[in-house]
Amino acid sequence: MTQGSDIREGLTGTVYEVLLEFGAATVPQLHERLADRNNEQIALALESLVEMGAVRRSMTDAQSFWTPSPLVALTNSLHVLSKRMKDHVDVIDRAGAAVLRSDAMPENHLLIEPVVGSNALLDRLGVFMSGARSELRSLLNYVPVPAMLDSSLPGDVGVLQRGVGIRSLYPQEAQDLQHVREYAATFLEHGGEIRISVHTPVGLWIVDHSAVVFSEPMVDGEPAATIVRVPAVINACSALFEDLWSSATRLAGNEGPWELSGRERRILSEYAKGYTERRVAEKLGIASRTVSRIVAKLQSRTGTASLFALAVEAERRGWINPEEGSARTT
Repeated sequence: MTQGSDIREGLTGTVYEVLLEFGAATVPQLHERLADRNNEQIALALESLVEMGAVRRSMTDAQSFWTPSPLVALTNSLHVLSKRMKDHVDVIDRAGAAVLRSDAMPENHLLIEPVVGSNALLDRLGVFMSGARSELRSLLNYVPVPAMLDSSLPGDVGVLQRGVGIRSLYPQEAQDLQHVREYAATFLEHGGEIRISVHTPVGLWIVDHSAVVFSEPMVDGEPAATIVRVPAVINACSALFEDLWSSATRLAGNEGPWELSGRERRILSEYAKGYTERRVAEKLGIASRTVSRIVAKLQSRTGTASLFALAVEAERRGWINPEEGSARTT
């Protein structure tokens, strides 16, 4: 992929975010908002978004564009992608297993990559898990079975220990299942987040802001997925996920009466002793980003805006013993 295409794809996402924020905008307004980009680049980005169905042009003003809801945009984009896949099916068939697994190809070579088979799917997901740099987001439209959670837990914990965040949305049917709560106990303790959504329209995993993995119906009895690296689709999926996340609820039975996990207690304890974020991370053997993310989550839970305010609130709640300079464990 050339540098020029990288710039164009990045701008496409930026233009979509601007339109999503305001709902609608004219070309001059976009030029004003994105003053550091030239008019031709913005025009190309708009045409790409219109082609994917993520953005629509006004019927009364050719210079005005608007965005449908993220779910509608995602549906439109997937329809376009489906048509493209059908148009290129002969090419994919000729490439055979080498293209499906694509081990020797650069990761970003294919914008649309179908994957069929347990081994191929596990290999590709493993590559994404190990290569994630900031966050993994998953939306499950099915209830995971115990074997699936058992096999994924070590990898999930490893990702969290590298300082990469993981947020998962589960369907409401998973709310009271014992194996889900057992998995969640370890997952949450290491800094992961799980919420329950009443609406999970599609199964997908979003890797940073670089790719989306869609779960597909079984193919000849084998699990299947489609990996998409089209910026408009990634942005639409991200917007859909964040919209569902904002209205989802925490997994019942894991919220407790403001109970802290062992790791949260230890972090507060080390901060209470005067250690810096870097030193806390070293003492716990985790990444600094993990410490920062957990502190941010505690601040969100307590409604505090600074470490000092968090310390005051933690002492008020009985989480920290100011005399001993450590967090209480009872």
